[in-house]
Amino acid sequence: MILEACHCHLEFRSEIDLVRSTSYLRGVYMSFMVFTERTSLFVTLLAYVLLGNTTSSDKVYSMAQFYNVLNLSLAIFYPMALSTGAEAMVSVDRIQEFLMQGEITPRKAIPSTVTQNGMKSCSLGVTIKNGCAKWSPSDSQPTLSDVCFHVKPGALCAIIGPVGSGKQDPCLFFQSSLLQAVLGELPLETGSLQVDSDISYASQEPWLFVGSVRQNILFGQPYEKKKYQEVVRVCALERDLQLFPYGDKTIVGERGVSLSGGQRARINLARSLLFYLISYSIIT
Repeated sequence: MILEACHCHLEFRSEIDLVRSTSYLRGVYMSFMVFTERTSLFVTLLAYVLLGNTTSSDKVYSMAQFYNVLNLSLAIFYPMALSTGAEAMVSVDRIQEFLMQGEITPRKAIPSTVTQNGMKSCSLGVTIKNGCAKWSPSDSQPTLSDVCFHVKPGALCAIIGPVGSGKQDPCLFFQSSLLQAVLGELPLETGSLQVDSDISYASQEPWLFVGSVRQNILFGQPYEKKKYQEVVRVCALERDLQLFPYGDKTIVGERGVSLSGGQRARINLARSLLFYLISYSIIT
């Protein structure tokens, strides 16, 4: 833990140094934008007069326009291109890293039946047999080791265990490693995983995108008024929508910065519940 904390501290200091250097460079070229054109024009006119030439308005105007164009290219566009290019390379590296990730192994489909209330049921539910998994191939010890468990359909399951047993992973916003394995995000190296249906997942750390409250709840799903209103009621969002200036059409900021923690959690839960209702075409 101490070594990990020191490593994180060094990375943080390196990031601060990089941001400081970048800020210095940005300040330098921003100052160039202010005095480069005027200084260059003054030096040129001074040298022109000292060489015995006479100035006129047309010559001064031509010089001023020339340095204006030159300043626009060298002092504004060129530094901006360097800065934008560096940011683009960072984005390209992240996209490349994402595209190079391994594909999620499809879960084995299990035939299900339909009961009288319209809900799908299956004798399997969620089952893991002798499952072993780890987040990085270089890890010496697996995150999950020889896991065997079975969850029946409709049952409430709680994960308990001592500290460091794999219930939570700080690298993934404290989401359960076991739950990530069920979702298929943490592939099993050995053992088997069987899930009888699709999964509607509401993470502990709410995730919202820039858009309206309704768009964050629907998440591309078709708008069905009855189900939508039922989800809003069940997730206790009716009062929140009344307080918002434009109701469910209110725009939330990046990651829901304009909302409280409880509002973000309720919207995140509503999205998961609406997906469940639309998938199974029921109202609870």
